[in-house]
Amino acid sequence: MHAVAVRNVCAWLMATVLVVAGLTREPLAAELPEAQPPEAGRAVREATRVVVLGDSITYAGGWVATLSAWMEEQGLPASLVNVALPSETVSGLSEEGHAGGAFPRPDVHERLDRVLRLTRPDLVFACYGMNCGIYLPLDDERFAAFRSGIEQLHSSCEAAGATVIHLTPPIYDGRPGKKHPAGEADYEAVLQAYSQWLLGKRDDGWLVIDIHGPMAEALSARRSDDPTFTFQPDAVHPNDAGQRVIAEAVLGGLGATADSISEAALAPFLPEATERMRILRDATLAAAGHLRPGRAEGLPLADAEAKASALTRSIRSRRQQLRGTKHPGGEWRIALEWPRPPVVTPGPASAEPAAMPSDAIPLFDGSSLDAWEGSDTWKVANGVATVGGGAIRTKQAFGDCQLHIEFRTPSPATGSGQGRGNSGVFLMGLYEIQ
Repeated sequence: MHAVAVRNVCAWLMATVLVVAGLTREPLAAELPEAQPPEAGRAVREATRVVVLGDSITYAGGWVATLSAWMEEQGLPASLVNVALPSETVSGLSEEGHAGGAFPRPDVHERLDRVLRLTRPDLVFACYGMNCGIYLPLDDERFAAFRSGIEQLHSSCEAAGATVIHLTPPIYDGRPGKKHPAGEADYEAVLQAYSQWLLGKRDDGWLVIDIHGPMAEALSARRSDDPTFTFQPDAVHPNDAGQRVIAEAVLGGLGATADSISEAALAPFLPEATERMRILRDATLAAAGHLRPGRAEGLPLADAEAKASALTRSIRSRRQQLRGTKHPGGEWRIALEWPRPPVVTPGPASAEPAAMPSDAIPLFDGSSLDAWEGSDTWKVANGVATVGGGAIRTKQAFGDCQLHIEFRTPSPATGSGQGRGNSGVFLMGLYEIQ
């Protein structure tokens, strides 16, 4: 139980009736409903466990962390685990002497069943293609291996109870005069063919998000201003800007709004989302097992999950703050949508004031402030209490209540700062209504 306090530093306050009555409070309204997302977006919003598969581009994690940050910004409940593996293919192919002869390219199918059993996803993102043609020109045999590998991955995930969202492969930026893995081969033509085939699988009901096309368009736009610009200094691995382009394409394919995926909106979520992604990635890869040497094992899986859970609690307990705006003074403007009561037209004023409810407790009847502490300097005249300095507080404490207050502010307001009128009512000694 708490007292009700009234603070006023303006010149005038009129409180002809202040009444407290019992009230059963309605729950706060949820955030405003969003527009219906496309199928891929709906799959993410309904998911509980999301797994991301891919090669080194996905393992690097820039676009995955951005996806995770967006999910947190949106308040989605799903967990997300990045289990991408550098050098991996879905085609099962490997160049002769790959990695200087140290090891052949890993095949995702060697570990896929173990990953699915360990992570139990209901949604899988899969981004393959860059390594799958092993940096040779397009030919029927390698193309068939890519198609077969993708279809096998799709079937395996569905058999495990997961929906699959496929991503087309990123672009290959083999610039003239620069050393790159494909040499003289037109490897971008290979990835274009892979992308077109994947996009055609939409006709079979597959969920496919195109990242190849948007990345090519973004590169063309940047090259118009700077012919030397690249997202991929080594022709393969996107830098931070390239990862951001991939993320925007993925989120656009999920139906995300431009405001929700802006760098300003996601930046507060990214540090912890990135740290969580890396902790779970390394631990889960090691726990599931793979054939790619040189990977850090990370923490034991139970320890990694505990750390990830702590980061999740940290993010979600501060979500509304992170979605807000931090002012120079350090305060946060919280991006919270409060319920808006309907506008009611009271009609003409009655000749006599309406009677108070039968269970009301009058705190000011127009003649006395005896129900208040700290009111010695306030003046009461003609049914009006005028501030004399400082705050006043009810002597009686209240819990859930309905508060009726009538007040007057300066009109017109003059002066500056609080001299223009700064009235408020504190509830429970904590929350101020102005």
